[in-house]
Amino acid sequence: MPKIHEKYIGRRDGELCSPVIMVGDANPLNRKLLRDILTTKGYQVLEMTNGKHVVDSLIHRKPDLAMLNVNILGLSGPEVMARIRKEKILENVPVIIVGHWPKEATPIEGDAYFKHPISATQLCSTIDTLLAQYRKYAVS
Repeated sequence: MPKIHEKYIGRRDGELCSPVIMVGDANPLNRKLLRDILTTKGYQVLEMTNGKHVVDSLIHRKPDLAMLNVNILGLSGPEVMARIRKEKILENVPVIIVGHWPKEATPIEGDAYFKHPISATQLCSTIDTLLAQYRKYAVS
């Protein structure tokens, strides 16, 4: 049985579960780093390497939070964010932007921003705060 996040327990399809976090990043080393940080804390992780797949998966798999690297394949980070913000079904999905937002891109607000190197403690604290703000999970 997978580890359940110690602070937040939610219900998905009627069963207790940990928060599901989608990581959208083309770099396998970045994905591994984030997966290791997040699974150690008890989060479930979905990984995507392509911007179009991120948007499609957000709509169909409905994770609790998304982490998006601005340098993702397929659609650019700004294009992915624009699509996420246009989808009514995704309005309650917090998005953490990882990396450096291109200066020439239209600024589209994420819920939090991280530049490399990422502090695992700060990242997990931010995730917990966003999940609580979006009332996805009740504090146990």
